[in-house]
Amino acid sequence: MKKFTFICICAMILGTAGFRVEADDVWSKIALYIPNRFMDALDIVTVSVGVGPVIRAEVHATRALAFGVGAGAEVMAVKGCNRQYGVCREAGYDLSFAMFNKVCLTRDGESRLVEPFVIDEDGFPLPGERLYEFYHGARDYWELGGSLALGIAGTLAIHPIEIADFITGIFFIDLKDDDITGEDL
Repeated sequence: MKKFTFICICAMILGTAGFRVEADDVWSKIALYIPNRFMDALDIVTVSVGVGPVIRAEVHATRALAFGVGAGAEVMAVKGCNRQYGVCREAGYDLSFAMFNKVCLTRDGESRLVEPFVIDEDGFPLPGERLYEFYHGARDYWELGGSLALGIAGTLAIHPIEIADFITGIFFIDLKDDDITGEDL
């Protein structure tokens, strides 16, 4: 009798529409598990390569602690934070010594997947600014990286938050809310 009651309760639960939605979400997470972990792994590193009248040498451990100087304009191919992919123009200058920054930089996105921005900072950059917005910001405040340029420019950065997103994603926790879902398809 206990088994029969248990089977009836399970059948009633499976028959409700609300459970089907949750089941579809679970199946979607399982089906898209490998592509989402692959995308999370790609998000860990960002790279850009550019060309133009530019000179720059800079290294930073977060945007709050940077050392370097640079000026000029460049056209660059970007694989940026928050899944920005494409081509853009960047022009201006930056001067950074520890926590003291003077930055006047403009990015015009030539592709719709590259977020344009204008930075006019003098002093300490704050992580709460729209530019550094956690989910959709054009730059990652917490990145570790640097750039070098003399006519040909290159930038490389690692994102600790994306590392955490990758690790928690293994356990189906999406910190950055950037996993592909069944609804996206």
